[in-house]
Amino acid sequence: MAILGCGNMGTAILDGILATLKQVEPSSLARKPIHHDHIGLSQFIACVSRPESVAALEDRYRPYLDPNAASTWSSANGRSHSPTVSVWRNDNGKAVASADVILLACQPSRVASILSDPSIRQHLHDKLLISICVGVSAARIHSLLSATDAADRHGVDTTMGTATVTEQGCYIVHAMPNTASGLGQSATVLSTGSSTPGVSPTLSLPPALQAFVTSIFRCIGTTTFVPAELMNAASVVGASTPAFFATALDGVVKGGVQSGLSESDALRLAAQAMKGTAEMVLRGMTADSTVTLTPIQIKESVMTPNGCTERGVKVMAARRVEEAMTEATSQAIDRVFKLGQEAGI
Repeated sequence: MAILGCGNMGTAILDGILATLKQVEPSSLARKPIHHDHIGLSQFIACVSRPESVAALEDRYRPYLDPNAASTWSSANGRSHSPTVSVWRNDNGKAVASADVILLACQPSRVASILSDPSIRQHLHDKLLISICVGVSAARIHSLLSATDAADRHGVDTTMGTATVTEQGCYIVHAMPNTASGLGQSATVLSTGSSTPGVSPTLSLPPALQAFVTSIFRCIGTTTFVPAELMNAASVVGASTPAFFATALDGVVKGGVQSGLSESDALRLAAQAMKGTAEMVLRGMTADSTVTLTPIQIKESVMTPNGCTERGVKVMAARRVEEAMTEATSQAIDRVFKLGQEAGI
């Protein structure tokens, strides 16, 4: 796997994969979804552009830099295997050529320039390209690659290899993890292809490859596949809302501190209460995603007539807290659409 733009989120994903590889047999994560002998999660290339980033990543992954590192697991035949991490600077093309799976983890504003690089495009044939760039859909990535290939064929860029993406195809997945990835608690949203009229679809994702993608992101939490047209909305609900919940948590903590609690005690109590509430909702969902315990039901179960909880809820209702959260979510979703436009893609 080559990680292009291995910043905070790319690092969190790599951390999760490496942690998983310590616990399970690597063959359980390997798949044969494309036309290679296998795609194994054992070799990783972290690509960055700044010298200080190279130093930081090499320090972080020092146990994995040496192929003979002690961080190993045993296979069924008794042989020992070790995951390795290489840190490369300004060498995206070589990294893509060496990898079966490419994780595009750069800023949205850099997507177009990266994908216009001939040394990258000519090595994407039949590979898996996963993007975690906000506001950049799988269909948009396909369009960028297709437009560049068309320009190549018209003589704008003659350095492109013979196996173009539009002629031969690559598998494109749009994924959006959240900030809890580093704890293995991300709510990652995934989407493939496009339902947009007039936009050519990417290669259809085979079931085995979908399982492979799922296994990658389950290393950092849960996964949910949604239709392409719902990706922006789902991304906000899964990835932006930790900031909303943190805002609510901060307000509760301040209320406790004003009444004499220490900040640490108030934070611990409120955070655990928030975690417990979320767990009640999640455990109330069946295997087919039927909701058996709603947030409203939880709220009503805690309140008693003229009790302290009811009084607090009435204050929030008077301040239109629920409506504010709804509007915040709606505005954030609208912003996702505009982010791609502002990035020039």
